[in-house]
Amino acid sequence: MSDKFVTARELAALLRKSTRTIYRMTADDEIPFLKVGRTYLYDPSAVVEKLAAPAPSWSQSKRSTSRKRVA
Repeated sequence: MSDKFVTARELAALLRKSTRTIYRMTADDEIPFLKVGRTYLYDPSAVVEKLAAPAPSWSQSKRSTSRKRVA
């Protein structure tokens, strides 16, 4: 890991995504993060490495498994 950690806003600018997307990816455990107090910090090289890795063929998201099904 590098010694340089960035905030969600800085990571969003690096990845050209919205901060909302970064926080959603954090909540879904799609990207690695470090929580210090109420602040989320990210190692940009670890995030890029994780996003570049091939995704599994299919997996249900953590968010959708907690939702109640409507008949």
